[in-house]
Amino acid sequence: SAIVSALSTARGNALAASEREEMFDIAAKESRRLERLTTDFLTYARPRNPQKAPSSLDDTLGYVADVCRPRSNERGVSIHAHSSDGLLADIDASYVQQALVDLVMNAVEASPPDGSVNLRAGANSDGSVRIEVENAGSCIPPESVARIFEPFFTTKAQGTGLGLAIARNIARAHGGDLVLSANEPDRVCFTLTLPPAHKGSQPS
Repeated sequence: SAIVSALSTARGNALAASEREEMFDIAAKESRRLERLTTDFLTYARPRNPQKAPSSLDDTLGYVADVCRPRSNERGVSIHAHSSDGLLADIDASYVQQALVDLVMNAVEASPPDGSVNLRAGANSDGSVRIEVENAGSCIPPESVARIFEPFFTTKAQGTGLGLAIARNIARAHGGDLVLSANEPDRVCFTLTLPPAHKGSQPS
């Protein structure tokens, strides 16, 4: 509706050039939002099977941090990424990156100015791999905790409510999971677990 309205208004003869340009900007912005919405719907409704390969988690975390840093800089939030040396996991790297970007962007949005987001990867005692996304800031309200992974549940005005549901689906498609591992004042942490790479594997 916003796109149609903006374009219809832009066609009017009474508009100045600057006003017409503003209408085009609105249409373009809403088109991008619609594209993201459609992509989220399709990703949730028709998840693809991950194409797994031994992958360096240091490289994966570094890529995610780089992608999210422009937005975090806008908000005055720092991102710190760290992985144990040589840590590998059998993953579809682009798929896991998609889940982590959503988690990190959520953490950035929830962080106070001058706050920080920590992105860490390490090995568990059972050989599985964990990736933690942690931020300072207000804890998630108790009434929301039980629903945060529900599709279409969101507290954001512009959110689709699919980001966390998709991220958990990605983790489970890899044989892992995504949980809210800490939720307390000044510390919220999501932990994504993944199976380890096979012994002798080399990063792709």
